[in-house]
This record gives sequence, C-alpha cells and structure tokens, in this order.
Amino acid sequence: MITAWEVFWIGFFVAICTKHISQIAIAYIKRAVKPSIDLSNDADEDKEKKKIKNHRKSFICSPYGADNEWKLNYNKQIAMRMSKEASLRGFAVFCPHLLYPLFLNDNIKDERDLAIGMGLVWLSHCDIMFIAECEPTEGMRQEIAAAEKLGIKIEVMRISL
Repeated sequence: MITAWEVFWIGFFVAICTKHISQIAIAYIKRAVKPSIDLSNDADEDKEKKKIKNHRKSFICSPYGADNEWKLNYNKQIAMRMSKEASLRGFAVFCPHLLYPLFLNDNIKDERDLAIGMGLVWLSHCDIMFIAECEPTEGMRQEIAAAEKLGIKIEVMRISL
C-alpha cells in the first residue's frame, strides 16, 4: 500500500526530473540548430583543436593495494596528488588505479590482472610515465617494465602528504 507521503515524493521526483529533462532537451536543440551563416572563427577553432591534440599524455604509476583501509586511502591520496600535479603541468592524465577499482575488484586476481592489462593498453598511448617516489609494488614493476619496453619517458615524482 502506497502512503500519501510516498505519492507526494514520487510526484515531486517526477516533476523535478521532467523539468530537468526538458532543460536538457532545450539546450541540445539550441546547440543542434546552427545559423545559416557561420560566424565562427575557423582560426580559433583550429587553435583549440591543436591545443587539445598537443596535450601530452601521462600515465600515473603509484602504489594502490594495501592490507588496511588507512594505507589504501593513503595510496589513493598519493595517486590523486600525482594526477593533479601532472594536470597542472599541462599533461592529460591517466591513472588506472583510480579508475578500474570503481568496477573491478583488486582483491580478485583475475579482475586485478584484467585491470593491469587494460592499464597497459592505455600506457602504450602515453608520452610519459610519472612514478611515485617509493619502493615499487609488483603492479608498478609491471607498468615500469612495459614503459621501458615501449620507450616511454619515465620521471619520478616526489609527493608529500
């Protein structure tokens, strides 16, 4: 049996979602309808494309796995700090151990191996690897070996928390 409050909240939610969806649709239509005369500056558009294309791609290599929650959070903080530092230096950043644990379990060997393998695929597209200044873990050693084999520049990054 649905209560009056549940009916109220369902109606409220539907109203908000409907308003939000209609705003998105209007914004999409405005972008999709182009004026008959193109007033954009092609030079500016080309500069923007070059700017995006010229971003050097970086791979963050730092420890992830840990035997307790505190150490795991510490390792994540190092990865985030390294990612921020590389971004501020003008690099497009890829940090696999901040992405793949969102949907793969690092404690299941097959899923961990899959995550490392997918990370290595992205590594092959990078210009530089930033390594945390620490004792390399097994996963880090695999990534470093792959970067060396691919001829990717490696730079040690010192991060303090």
